[in-house]
Amino acid sequence: MTMEIKKKIIFILVAFTAILIILNALLGNRKHGIAKIKTVNFFLTRNKIEDNFKKILATYGIQNQWINKTNIKSKQYDSLKFKYIIEVPSSVPIPLIIKDISLILNNKNINVISRQKEFNSSTELIVKANNFVKLYANFKYNNSLHRPSSTAAFIIKNINTLSADELSAFLMIPQKYGVLLPLRNSSIGIAEKILDAKRNYYISLDDDADNVFFELDEDFGVHQLKKNIKSIISSFNTPHYYFVNKKTTGFSNSFINFLIDEFKKRKRKILRENSFINLKGEDSEDLKSLLNFHLNNIKPGNFKIFFIDVNDWENVQQVLNDYLKKGNKIILPSKLLIRKKK
Repeated sequence: MTMEIKKKIIFILVAFTAILIILNALLGNRKHGIAKIKTVNFFLTRNKIEDNFKKILATYGIQNQWINKTNIKSKQYDSLKFKYIIEVPSSVPIPLIIKDISLILNNKNINVISRQKEFNSSTELIVKANNFVKLYANFKYNNSLHRPSSTAAFIIKNINTLSADELSAFLMIPQKYGVLLPLRNSSIGIAEKILDAKRNYYISLDDDADNVFFELDEDFGVHQLKKNIKSIISSFNTPHYYFVNKKTTGFSNSFINFLIDEFKKRKRKILRENSFINLKGEDSEDLKSLLNFHLNNIKPGNFKIFFIDVNDWENVQQVLNDYLKKGNKIILPSKLLIRKKK
């Protein structure tokens, strides 16, 4: 072996040894917490903080005229030139507003501080970013303020397709609602569970009943139809409202009018399903967008009743929670159906 080859081998071995020493040092330091990966902390600007702050106020229906700015002279608020003075209706819990502000500003650089002032029953909010005050607000209740509000009600369809476990889980959802059940023997047991859960149920009248005493056929004589109507009301006695869908049943207008008159004689009311909004989207996001559109277009003091499939009901819960946050109401359908015409 020549001297030149030996030198090359020695050089390679020395270089390899040096690399091993460096790697060992790095790994050893990491093990003891010395070597650190540089992290870049996301920084929220003052404008971004204010935008998020106002966004939360809007979700609670706080009107612009209830939000005022006052100049700040004290140096304790760093370079901040003004503070927000916000009047809040007594129906809005201020702690919930502050909680949502904290959640939307969730960042390791942000510190949200709130405290109550006993002398004037107000709540102070200070938002700091990197230890500098970026926003100061003072919340105070005003009993004379009222948020414009509307009302919505929902009737759930196809609940009869759920398994026993799915039905139990469905009944645990806290929102108030009504349920539309088909004219079937199986609906009797489901109706009892709905009533136990303190919800409304209604029956959809059709010509495809699985009980001969529930059948509504235009070819039947008047005597048989009246007998079957009596049987239906006897089996589903609780609801004062029944529904009919002309499109799916194929009932003629004259037959529907006959049913309406006969049910009315027995102090029951038949409503046409197509006179209500049937919520159906191409996908989950489309459904939420559609519902938001309808809810936002209910004029203050007015109401709307919606039909929605049971498989879509859970997907819209956040939309409904946002609707309620603004002071609106979701109530049992029967309280609104009394105001609907047939």
